[in-house]
Formats: sequence, structure tokens, C-alpha cells
Amino acid sequence: MPSSPKNPDGAPLTEKRLIAIANHINQDHLDDMLACVKVQAGTEWVEQVRVISLDTAGINLEVSGVDRVQPFRLNFPTPAQGVLVFKQTVGTMIAESRTKLGWE
Repeated sequence: MPSSPKNPDGAPLTEKRLIAIANHINQDHLDDMLACVKVQAGTEWVEQVRVISLDTAGINLEVSGVDRVQPFRLNFPTPAQGVLVFKQTVGTMIAESRTKLGWE
């Protein structure tokens, strides 16, 4: 019988982990964040995004395009209290956004 983890949500989202996740997203997943912004904001002018910070309730981004730069917040449907839930939440948001946009 497999043992259940101590915290089913995954490791706590400490400040150090949140910074590491933000760096990872900025290095490897900016196109995914762009898809989320385009769907949530319903705007076409956004061409680039950059993660500024994140917390258990969402991601703070800087969005830019067409001579504009402004902050944008991607809110999670429910707060993510651990790394596993955070990953699931963001993964679902990305998949749904990319599908709505017709991005492979």
C-alpha cells in the first residue's frame, strides 16, 4: 500500500520557492504566460510578458507591446497552498488558454 504524502498540496510555497518558480517561468514558459494573458485580458496588443512576482493566489506580470508596458495579474481560481497544487493550477490555466487560442 503506497504511503500518502504528509502534505497532498506539495511542499509549502516559501518565498525561496516562489522566486525559483518565477525564474523558471521567465526562462522556459513565457509563451505559456502570454497565452494566459491574451485569454484573460482579451487583448491582442500584448506581445511580451515577464513574471515580476508570484504568490499563492496568482502571478504578477509585466506585459508589453505596441509601445505600451503595464502590470497585469493572473489570478488563480483558488489559492495554491503547495508546489503540487500550484503546478496543477498553472498547468490547467496554460492548457485551457492555449486551446482557446488554437496554439499547439
